[in-house]
Amino acid sequence: MQLMSRRPTKRRLRLLLQAALALPGLALSSDAFAQTAPSPAVVQIKYADYRDWQKKDEDRMEVLAPMLYFSAPVAEEWQVDGSAVYDSMSGASPFYLSTLSGASGTGIDDSRIAGESMVTHFWDSWSLGLGGQVSDENDYLSRGGKLQARWWTEDRNTVVSVGAAFDSDQISSSNDPTLFEKRRTGGYLLGVTQILDPVSLVQSNITFTSGAGFFSDPYKAFDNRPRSRDQWAWLTRYVRYFAEANSAALHLDYRLYQDSWSVYSQMLEAAWYQPIGENWMVRPSLRYYTQSAAEFFEDTFPPADVDQFLTFDQRMSAFGSISMGLKIERELGNGWSVDGAVEFVQQRDDLKLNGGGTSGIASFYERYFLFGLTRRFEP
Repeated sequence: MQLMSRRPTKRRLRLLLQAALALPGLALSSDAFAQTAPSPAVVQIKYADYRDWQKKDEDRMEVLAPMLYFSAPVAEEWQVDGSAVYDSMSGASPFYLSTLSGASGTGIDDSRIAGESMVTHFWDSWSLGLGGQVSDENDYLSRGGKLQARWWTEDRNTVVSVGAAFDSDQISSSNDPTLFEKRRTGGYLLGVTQILDPVSLVQSNITFTSGAGFFSDPYKAFDNRPRSRDQWAWLTRYVRYFAEANSAALHLDYRLYQDSWSVYSQMLEAAWYQPIGENWMVRPSLRYYTQSAAEFFEDTFPPADVDQFLTFDQRMSAFGSISMGLKIERELGNGWSVDGAVEFVQQRDDLKLNGGGTSGIASFYERYFLFGLTRRFEP
């Protein structure tokens, strides 16, 4: 249910940027801190700077993205959320058999504008939200809608979330003016958030996404993928507060994923939220990710049969990655705050769980900076 464009280079970059934003209200998800009543108004301005590379001192891809988010209560029973982003991408995709690699002398120079919105109505024990999104770039247009409902117990210790989202995509290619393809995707969510005691809670959700249409990457040689894909994911999150450490909090996330292309992955992430004094908060984080290869991934060139499903895209290979991040927030008073975050990612075949990743693929590195300014309007 996420956007996909330069299949899958730009999709992965934008998922990373979206994760960095961590903006409430817009994603189809069972938020561990799901609101059970309209929240105070907030406006956020963010700016992201992303780069990746495969060789030392050689940048491959750069993405610059200013973003805006707002959330506001309307009367006593309604809430409106919205976001907008403009990102520009330049550089070259990974070396591994890409027609956009540096070796080909051809690079990427593209931009995107996108927006999302959601309107939610609250009743005594449940809420219902309706939203939509659009994303437009020179070779990709996506439109979609979403519906999400939440129920909570009288003591508000348990929140149940269900949701559905649908996307319609139009895909073209600057390499092939005759290409005009479509893709339809539907996604569904069931989640539960449970407060365990005064200092801890657990949240768990299951998502299923099913798509039909064009999934191949027209910018990679011989790329030919199935025209359907089913994806299952299970995420469990545990949060515990430590009053003795100045109300610090530990967040532990585990995600299990499997799809109809035989890609199987696991993710484990730990983050520590540490208030310092009255105005500062520091959040170091560490994440490990591992995945198996798609059943049609090939690492031998040229392929024996170009008519079968196959891809040389290294993101469809077997690999593992380690990510380290740090975020710092500063309260300025009168509802204002600023924040900055940095994250570094190292992706290698030998980091896959139990070893045995796809050999012969160059290590891949990513880093992003994120800067933000927030204004909260307390009632």
